[in-house]
Amino acid sequence: MPRQQKSLRENLHNRLGRTLNETLLRLSPDELVALDRQVREESVKHGLLYEDSEGKSQPIPLLLRPRVLSREQRRFFHKVCAEIVRALERLYFLWSTEPAVRELLPLSEGELSWVTSMPKSAPRSPQSIFGRLDVQVDFADPNWEENLHFFEANTVGAGGIHYTAEADQLVLRTVAAKLRELAPNLLLQPADDPRVLLLHTLTHHADEIGLGRLNVGLLQDRRIAGGPEEFPAIALALRARNLKAVVVDPRDLTLKGEELLTPEGPVDLLYRDTTIAELVDYEREGSNLKAVRWAFAHDRVISSVAGEFDHKSAFEVLSDPRFQGLFTAAQRRVFARCIPWTRTVREGRTTDFHGAEVDLLPFVRKNRETLVLKPNRGLGGASVVIGPFAEIGEWAEAIDEAVKSPGATVVQRYVPSLVKDFPVVTPDGRCQLEEFYCVCGFYATADGLAILGRASKKRVVNVAQKGGLVACMVLM
Repeated sequence: MPRQQKSLRENLHNRLGRTLNETLLRLSPDELVALDRQVREESVKHGLLYEDSEGKSQPIPLLLRPRVLSREQRRFFHKVCAEIVRALERLYFLWSTEPAVRELLPLSEGELSWVTSMPKSAPRSPQSIFGRLDVQVDFADPNWEENLHFFEANTVGAGGIHYTAEADQLVLRTVAAKLRELAPNLLLQPADDPRVLLLHTLTHHADEIGLGRLNVGLLQDRRIAGGPEEFPAIALALRARNLKAVVVDPRDLTLKGEELLTPEGPVDLLYRDTTIAELVDYEREGSNLKAVRWAFAHDRVISSVAGEFDHKSAFEVLSDPRFQGLFTAAQRRVFARCIPWTRTVREGRTTDFHGAEVDLLPFVRKNRETLVLKPNRGLGGASVVIGPFAEIGEWAEAIDEAVKSPGATVVQRYVPSLVKDFPVVTPDGRCQLEEFYCVCGFYATADGLAILGRASKKRVVNVAQKGGLVACMVLM
């Protein structure tokens, strides 16, 4: 590409958020209101819904303006994510062989009964993970490579698979089409479809363990209200690609010889939304989960046992210098650049941001404005204490509570929240720019990269915290 053309392209990309806002606001108020109505109606039609605690479906807001990245960024993110996923797939093996790693990735007594009952060869067997890496990056930042920060991994039943694909296609059909009427040279395309990436993961794993048939069971507790309404939609998407797929509750799965059976027929691989902790609870209630145990023991589950180690303290394993020898040189470079300093809150010595040895608790108390406290396990963005926005007393109290439950809380270097302007149509029909906090979730496999965009008025961005969706498009 000629230097002048490349410079113009970079200038367009760096200004793209503002440019898209300006372009959308060139529409008349009536046109914007009509576009907003179309997006909201199609969102419901295409299943962008969240089930509340009472079992009622609620629409998930989808912002009009997409976030846009370049093809170069997409390639870079894919490469970086691939290294992190490979490292996460090794955690079961490292947990099994390294006492210091095992200490940082604690399991309950019930979870241990499941994991330690696996065959002795299990930690070395194919460990396939399909999940989401949550990340903060400003695509328009000239220093985006240096300011790419991952803050947690979700490797069991990562939400957003259906939402991402449908939001991208919806915005492409509606908003992007309208933008092209006003700016004909603006060519956008979605990133990869995470449903297709999931399919690739399933087929690759089936080949790796020698399966001659691939019927898929989507393992999910269907008896409790609340949460994303994605698994039935994912099953439909897989069936549309000529794969037999059914949603099954773990307690309805049975075993006949060496065949897994659901009420709707046999399945060969399970893609799960269910953690082992939840399976432990089912057994305590009297459920017979022999079939699920067999599936784990015979490599028939995605994400595999390695998915259980998506504790936020997994990033301590990746960011603490004492573990660097357990990973490749390429992985270490990625960790140093993109994984924030993370430690489990506990008494003892560790290293600070710059590698100097410190007492952890005094360091955490002193550096409130550069740190955030998070539950080591759990979803939904609950119980997060962001140091720069917490009172000194609140911070001290949160540390004291964390120390009482070793392994339950991590402290992580705080990355300032990314704020972007988006056009919003107000209930009274006015159009205005409003600020939202933004994060992304990357689904990465060897075959591609899909991107979930999320936005919220709250600093903790999560659909469960009343957040919304943002389509992430690639500049052609």
